[in-house]
Amino acid sequence: MALRSTLCLTLSPEQKAALERLRRAHRTPQQLALRAWIILLADDGKGVRETARLVAVEAKTVRCWRRR
Repeated sequence: MALRSTLCLTLSPEQKAALERLRRAHRTPQQLALRAWIILLADDGKGVRETARLVAVEAKTVRCWRRR
């Protein structure tokens, strides 16, 4: 069984603030807000499964957005 490496993501304070604004804005499309939340959770060190559980999506979706 091969171990998978975890994607290390580090956002600048400006990037993090911009993603937080997107996530919290009432007029942000839901899909964009979800993507922003996935990226923010990756920056906080959350794993794929934990992120998927928190945002209520498939792990496949989380992996896709973390790669992008």
